[in-house]
Amino acid sequence: MRIFISYANEDEGMAMRIYEDLRTNGHEPWIACRDILPGQDWEREIRRAIDGCRFFVAVLSTTSVRKTGYVQRELRMAVELIERMPPDRIFVIPVRLDNCQIPYERIRGRQWQDLFPSYDEGLKRVLQVLSLSDEAAPDTGSLQL
Repeated sequence: MRIFISYANEDEGMAMRIYEDLRTNGHEPWIACRDILPGQDWEREIRRAIDGCRFFVAVLSTTSVRKTGYVQRELRMAVELIERMPPDRIFVIPVRLDNCQIPYERIRGRQWQDLFPSYDEGLKRVLQVLSLSDEAAPDTGSLQL
């Protein structure tokens, strides 16, 4: 069950902490800075990873929601996949690093998990969601960038 971690470059340290904690707890997270190999087409690999993931962890902060660029593109891809799924299916797991606004209406309507003031308590709740689902990866088809 692959878990895609989306983050802004400025939040890479916290994204890596989440990645390591998910691995430690027996999950298979995917993060660009670790899983894209030198020489690979990073845009293609990110698209492929999002297409094949079961969960999309959106690491959100005041910086990331105001930033333009690839982090916004990843969020739009996740929103597109939500549109293809049953309404009660958990796919995007928004996690907030600070008191930021949640972007995109389809994500804003989902319950988010704060990793502040207690990272450990927030992580426990994320792990609870991951343990509830043993479904296979979604058949989402291919996204076009």
